[in-house]
Amino acid sequence: MKPTHDARHPDDHPEDHGEDHGDDHGAEPRHAHAVVIPPGAVEGTIVRGQEFLSVPGELLVDAALLEGDAMGARGIRRRLAPFARQEVSPGTVRFQVPFRREALTAFVTELRTLTDPPTLGVSPNHVFWPAFHRTYFPAFAPEAAPARFRGRPPLSAASGAVSIGVIDAGLADHPWLAGHAERIAGEPPETPGAPASAGGDPVLGSYAGHGTFVAGLVAQACPDAQIVHCRAVGPAGHLDDPAIANALWRLATEADCRVIVVPLGGFTLDNTAPLAISNVLDRIDAAGLDCVVVASAGNHASTRPVWPAATKRVLAVAAADDDLGSPATLYSGRGDWVDVYARGTGRVSTFYSGRFRLEHPDAPRGAQSFRGWATWTGTSFAAPHVAAVVANAVVNGTSARQTAAALASGDPKARQPGFGLFVA
Repeated sequence: MKPTHDARHPDDHPEDHGEDHGDDHGAEPRHAHAVVIPPGAVEGTIVRGQEFLSVPGELLVDAALLEGDAMGARGIRRRLAPFARQEVSPGTVRFQVPFRREALTAFVTELRTLTDPPTLGVSPNHVFWPAFHRTYFPAFAPEAAPARFRGRPPLSAASGAVSIGVIDAGLADHPWLAGHAERIAGEPPETPGAPASAGGDPVLGSYAGHGTFVAGLVAQACPDAQIVHCRAVGPAGHLDDPAIANALWRLATEADCRVIVVPLGGFTLDNTAPLAISNVLDRIDAAGLDCVVVASAGNHASTRPVWPAATKRVLAVAAADDDLGSPATLYSGRGDWVDVYARGTGRVSTFYSGRFRLEHPDAPRGAQSFRGWATWTGTSFAAPHVAAVVANAVVNGTSARQTAAALASGDPKARQPGFGLFVA
């Protein structure tokens, strides 16, 4: 079970435990060329054990802090007065500031300490990643489904008894998902990257097909669900805090999703909950919506919290190697902030069809052929299964929140330390 403290306060994980960081955590991710974010568009800290990524020159502020009269709030407003501001998600304002890297972190810390007690209503604009891994790309590359695999039987028509939201970088059209998965209004379909050269094979970025794979896992485990995908990519191409917050709000309010799966995550400054996402979760609570958020615990093999999974309001899912409840995997995130775990290794689900080169450092050289299905491994693929379990309970008349609470606080004797209750 998660700690009982407020998830927006620093927890007892100031250092990463059990992870070898190596020397690849400089100012930029080592494989910046292998992701959709343009090289140089994000920054990372260089403090070992406290790495995080953020958008350069941007900080986020709780709108309530800009309007209140609490001691120190006026000082924060004075310090921010020269800088351009914009409300970017419900309850959160973004400021463009002339600071980068450690100077930005120092400015955030300065503003936080202007109030007594220090506020966490000021934050860098954190960046998150699907299938989060310590080197900021999916821990494992997708592989073509085994040759003997001939696809899943066609799905029966979705009853629409429950809507499940998926927040990711895109959803491709796939015949097996027709009638079961859709994109939120105004969102275009995801397509493969262009060939690197004339006559070459198309390129799939490091998490291209990730959202389509996740949607297929949800459909397999809850065929009654209507799946709604919302692309959480901001205007500069980042999967950042406000973009994810806006996706949560749209899925909960516009699409009336009872369960939302967030198969992505990242680290934050001081291991505190991301500001914009927390503000939206508060608003979902205040609206009285029976909506549960399920998020993956990361593939970083340590106890350092991954967000948004570590937020107290979110059901955090680690990974197991099989469907039998065996000890959890070596690669999975773990800790007292994890609630449950499910199989994340060797999952088979919907993917692109065709011949592609994969921009992933662990992918085989040359192109691979896919036939609409792939095998993939990671906590990103355990979370959709748990989301579907919650959704099936909703179909059977049980509250989504009650189901999630029961999973998070299940029989202590059946819980594995650091991983929680196994969800078959």
